[in-house]
Amino acid sequence: MDLIRTSRLIYEKWPRAKSPPLNVKSDRYSLNDTIVIFNRIRENMRGQRWAQFAAVVNTGVNQTLSRTLLTTGSTLLVVVALLLFGGDVLHDFAFALLVGMVAGTYSTIFIANPLLVYGFMWRAARATRSVVGAVDPS
Repeated sequence: MDLIRTSRLIYEKWPRAKSPPLNVKSDRYSLNDTIVIFNRIRENMRGQRWAQFAAVVNTGVNQTLSRTLLTTGSTLLVVVALLLFGGDVLHDFAFALLVGMVAGTYSTIFIANPLLVYGFMWRAARATRSVVGAVDPS
């Protein structure tokens, strides 16, 4: 989803920009952040098996939020410097990375984790329905 959003914004702003490899690079940056957060959630599930899943996800996001924001912030400083001082050659490159990193960080924190909780709740509700349906009331 980040790849589509970044591509659309780049091609609207600069139709001459040829940057699919850059979009893939920024998408991988987002994927790495998502994996780090999901790994922390998996580790927290070991110690908090009986806790609510949404609370475990919230704890995992809070534990990795500072790392995610510091990593993105320090990388954004370099990308903004490239955007401002890089000249025409690096301008499209820096813009693609900037949009991809912002969109990727946003989707990692605010889209991927709620989808994980929603999927877990949907799966649990579906499993409950199948167990209830399997019981013979007579």
